[in-house]
Amino acid sequence: MTEGGLITRWTHQRDRQVRFAPDVFRVDKMLAATAHHAATVPFHDEDGNLSGNWDQILGADQSFALALLATADLPERGKPLAQAIAQARAAKPNEASQRITTLVESMLRLARDLDEWLAPAQTGGRMDRGWAHGLAESALDQVLAPQLQRLFDQVADAEETRLVATTWWECDAEPWKATVREGEVRGISRAVERAWAQRLIHELAETADGFLEDMAGASTRAAAALEERLRSGAHEGHAALIIAFLEIFRHAQVELGTLPERVLDYWLDQLGAEPTPARPDRVLLAAVPRPGARPEVPKGLIIPAGKDAVFVAEERLAVTGAKIVELRVWASDGLSVSRAAPDERGVFAEPVTEPALPVVMLTSPALALSGGTRRLQVRLDCASTPTLPEGVTVAVSTASGWVDVDPCWAVEGDFLLLSVLLPDAFPPIVPQAEMGSPALMLTARAAVPVQIDRASVQVSVRDVPGLVVSTSAGQASETAAAPFGTPPFAGGWLRIDHPALAGPPLERLVLRFEWASVPTGELGFASHYHGYVVDDEGHLLDQTPYDNAAFTVTLKAPVPGWDATRQLPLFAPATLGCALPVAAVPPPDILSASFDDAPTLMPAEGRVATNSWLAASGASGVTDADHVLVTLASPLEAFGHSLFAANVQWATEAIARTEMPGRRPGLIRRLLRALLGLPKTIGAKLSARQSVKPDPVQDAIPIVLPNPPFQPMLSRISLDHAAAAQPLTMFHVPPLEAPTKAGAGPLFPTPLVQSALEVVIDDIGAATALTLLWQVGSAGSPPGWWYLSLQGWAPLPALEDGTAGLSASGILRVTVPADIAPGAFRMQARFTGALPKIVAVLPDAFPAHRSSYGTSALQTVAAGTITEAVSLQNVTALVQPMPSTGGAPREADEAVRARVIERVRHGGRAQSRWDIERMVLTAFPEIVRVRVVPGSAGVTVLVEADAQMRAAIAGWLNERASPFAKIAVTRPLSVPVDVSAELAGAGDIAAVERAVRALIEDELSLDDLAGAEEVRAAILRLLLAHPEVQTIERLRVSLGEGFSPWRVPVAGTISIAAVEGATQW
Repeated sequence: MTEGGLITRWTHQRDRQVRFAPDVFRVDKMLAATAHHAATVPFHDEDGNLSGNWDQILGADQSFALALLATADLPERGKPLAQAIAQARAAKPNEASQRITTLVESMLRLARDLDEWLAPAQTGGRMDRGWAHGLAESALDQVLAPQLQRLFDQVADAEETRLVATTWWECDAEPWKATVREGEVRGISRAVERAWAQRLIHELAETADGFLEDMAGASTRAAAALEERLRSGAHEGHAALIIAFLEIFRHAQVELGTLPERVLDYWLDQLGAEPTPARPDRVLLAAVPRPGARPEVPKGLIIPAGKDAVFVAEERLAVTGAKIVELRVWASDGLSVSRAAPDERGVFAEPVTEPALPVVMLTSPALALSGGTRRLQVRLDCASTPTLPEGVTVAVSTASGWVDVDPCWAVEGDFLLLSVLLPDAFPPIVPQAEMGSPALMLTARAAVPVQIDRASVQVSVRDVPGLVVSTSAGQASETAAAPFGTPPFAGGWLRIDHPALAGPPLERLVLRFEWASVPTGELGFASHYHGYVVDDEGHLLDQTPYDNAAFTVTLKAPVPGWDATRQLPLFAPATLGCALPVAAVPPPDILSASFDDAPTLMPAEGRVATNSWLAASGASGVTDADHVLVTLASPLEAFGHSLFAANVQWATEAIARTEMPGRRPGLIRRLLRALLGLPKTIGAKLSARQSVKPDPVQDAIPIVLPNPPFQPMLSRISLDHAAAAQPLTMFHVPPLEAPTKAGAGPLFPTPLVQSALEVVIDDIGAATALTLLWQVGSAGSPPGWWYLSLQGWAPLPALEDGTAGLSASGILRVTVPADIAPGAFRMQARFTGALPKIVAVLPDAFPAHRSSYGTSALQTVAAGTITEAVSLQNVTALVQPMPSTGGAPREADEAVRARVIERVRHGGRAQSRWDIERMVLTAFPEIVRVRVVPGSAGVTVLVEADAQMRAAIAGWLNERASPFAKIAVTRPLSVPVDVSAELAGAGDIAAVERAVRALIEDELSLDDLAGAEEVRAAILRLLLAHPEVQTIERLRVSLGEGFSPWRVPVAGTISIAAVEGATQW
C-alpha cells in the first residue's frame, strides 16, 4: 500500500471460524427462494410450446405461499417500524407531527416490503395483490378517518361562532375549542396541526404496534401450517415434484455436513489438542502499615473487592514500612536528572529536570578569610600537561550558602592554576556545614579530563579585618593608637594579634600606618626639633639627635627567615611637588606576584609623609612568632619628652642674657645700603681667592624656645599578608550524593554516562526483604540493577523480577544488602537502550488472585476498588494502583476446534498473511484485531498493543517464520476523525452519534488508500440509511494531523445537531 493511507480492514477475534458448522438446510427458505426464482424459468406445455413461466404455477400452490409468508423475517424487517413506534411514544409536543410522519411512512414501507416478498403468491392467486399494503391502509383509516372528520367539524363550528358572536372564546372544554383560540393568536394552521398531532400520535402508535404484531403472528401461523402440509404431503403435481427433490437434497446435505466434523475430530485426536486451562484473575496490592507497626500479611488472606469479588493473598508478606522518597531519571549524558515525588497512591508527579553536574570541593582551614581583598591561588599538580578547563564554575562557601565567583585559569608546565580575587565587600568565607571546613566548590558543566596528584592553595589578604592592637600603654584600636607608650620611650612597642598570624607561617607581610599628624615643616622632624640643643642635664649636645632618619623600629613577624633585629625607618618621605604629604614610595602589593620588602630610604631632612609602611618576607627558616611586634629602636631619647624641660630652661636663660635686637630698617634703606656696599664686597671676594682661607668659625647656637616633643598617634593600622601554600583536601561530590574524600586521580567524579532510573527508599534497614510494585506505563530495554554501598555503586541481585526487566507492571523482590550507604537506600536500574515510563512504585507489595471463577470471562476489578482488608490489623490501607488482569476461563470446546482448524491449515508456520494473522490471534488472545501488510522489505504486522506486547509478538513470530523473512510488529498511528453534521428529522441524536462512532472505530472497510473523502462517503451512507435521519443539511469530515506509514481512524469530535426540516406527511 502507499504510505499514509488508512488501515480499516482487519482480522478480528470475533471473525475467526468457530468450527466446521454445516449449513442448516431449511425447506421453507428453499421453497421461498424457488418461488422468487420461478419467474425467470419458462414453462412449456405438452407440445413443447412456451406457455408462460413457473411463477404462476408455483405461486398457485398453497405450500409456496405459506413458505413465503413464513420466511418474511418480520423481526428484522420490522425493526424500523418498532423504532418509530418507540420514538412516537416518547415524542415531545413540538415533535409530534414529525413523529407521526415517520410512523406512517415506516408502517407503509414495511407493508410495501412485505408485498414485494409475497409477490409470487399474489401472482399465483393465493394472496390478494397488495395484501399487506391494504391491511396497513385499513388500519390507518380506522384511526385517521374519525380523527380527521372530528377535526373538520370542530374547525367549522369555531369559524361559524367567530363570525356571528363577539365572545367566541367562551367555549366548552373540548380541546378543539382551545385549538381554535390558539389559532387566532399564532395562526390557525399551526395550532390545528399541533393539537391534532398530540391527540393522534398515541392512537396511531398503538395501531402500528398492532399491525406489526398481526404480521408477525401471520408469519408464525404460516410456518406451522407449512410444516403440517410437508408432513401430510398434500401438494399439487409440479409443486409436489419440486418439494420431493428438496427433501432429498436436504438429506444429502446433512450427510455431507458431517464429513468436516469427522475430519476435525481426526485432527483433534492426532494433535492431542486440549483446552487452555483457566487463567485466574490477579491483582497487585501494596500494604500501608500504621506508623511504627510491622504487621504481616498471611498467605490466604481474604480480601473483598466489591459486592461479588473476593481475592486471596498468594503469599506471606512481612511489611517493612518502607517509604518511597522520589524517583530520579538520569540522562544518558550524566549531566541532568529529572526528579518526581510520589503521592499517597505511589503515583509520581510530573518530573522536574535539574542539572546533575559533577562537583569537587577543595577544603582547607587556610580558606577561613573573614574579609579584606582576598586572592585565592589554587595549584593543581597534574599527572601530565593539562589543558585549560572549559565550563567549570567556582563557588565559595559563605554564611548565606555558596556564592559564585569569577575564576581565572592558567597552565604552567604540569600545573593547573586557579586564581580567584574576592573584593572587600565579598562576604566572609566560612566553614561549609557538610564539610566542617571552608571550601571552594568546582562544578563541571562539561567533561574535564584532568588527572591530579595533589592540590594546594596560597591565600593573600589586603586589609585584614579584626586586628587586635595593644601598645606599651595598654589596649588600643586599629583606628586610634599611641605606639611606643605615652610618652613614648625607646623599647616601646606596638603589638598586633590576629588568627591569621597564629596560623600557618606567612611568606609575606605588609604593615601600613596612617599617622594622625606629622611635622609640617619643610625639613620635617629637623624643623620640629630645631630648639633641642642640650641634654637632660643642660649640657650642650654635639649635634641634634632628631631628624627624619633618626626614628627606627624593629619588626617581629611570623615570617620564617625574617631578621627581627633589623632596624627599619618608622616614617616615610613625602612625594616632592605634591600638595598632600603622601609617601613617595607606595607599599608593596601583597596580591602581586613581585614583592620587595626593602624599606624606603629616609633622608635626614625633608617633608614627612602622613603614611608609612613596614614589609617583611622570608624564604626559609622557622619562626616562633604568632603576632606582629613593632619596637622603637632609636633614638635613645625616643621623641624627646625627657629633654623638653631642660631645653626650655636653657632657651629661656639664653634669651635673658642676650640684648634684644634693634628695629629692622625699612626696605628702601636696606636697598641703598646694599648698593653702596657692592664694590667692597666684590673686591673682598677677588682678594679672598688669592689669600689663605681662614679657619671656620662655629655658627652660633640658635636661641629659640623648643617645640613640645612630638607624640606619634596612629589613625589607622592596616595589615596585609600572604600565607605559605597549604595542602587542600579534595572531596568528590557526585550529583545527589554525599561528599567522599578523594586522592590522586580525576579532578571531578566520573559521571554515569548511561540512562538510569533511581528509586530512593527511606525507612528500610539492611538485610531486609523488599518487595516493590512497579507500575510501568511503557516498556524499555532490559536494565541492570545497582545500589549505593559504602564503597560506591555496586550490582544488586534481584531475587525475583515479576516485571520482566521493567517491561511490564509487576513485583520486584530484592534483599537490601548489609553494606548499604548511610541514609536512604538508593537503587538504580541502568539501561543501555530506551528507558521505560514508570507511573508508580509502591513498597510492601503482594499478589492476590480471585477465589472463584466460572466458564465465562471475568470483568476486571477497577483500580482503587480494593482499599482495605478488614481482618488485617495494623494496616491502615491497601493500595490497588492498577485494575485486575481479568483472567480467562477455561478455553471453550468450540474455541479449541477453531484453533485446530487454523493449525491444520497453517501448520504452525508463518508463511502467508492468513497464517500470520490467525497465529497472532491464537497465541495472543488479548489482541482484538490484527492486520498484516506485505511490503518490498518484509512483512509488517499491525497490532494495537504496547511495546512489550509488540516485542513478544515479534519474537514469537520470528521463531516460526523463515530465517530469511523480515517481520516487523508495529503499532499504527491513531488519527482522529472529526465529524460535524446537521440533520433534519433526527430525534435521538445520541443514537446517531453512537452509530457514527461505531462505524469509525470498528465498522469501516475501505481501501488502504482511502482518505477523508472516502470516510465521509461511508458516514454519509450510514446517515442516509439510519431510521432517525430524514435529510442531511450539512456534513463535514476531517482527519487529524499526523503522518505515519500506517494510520488507523479513531473517533474524534463527533458533533451532530438536529435542525428543523420540512414536515413530510
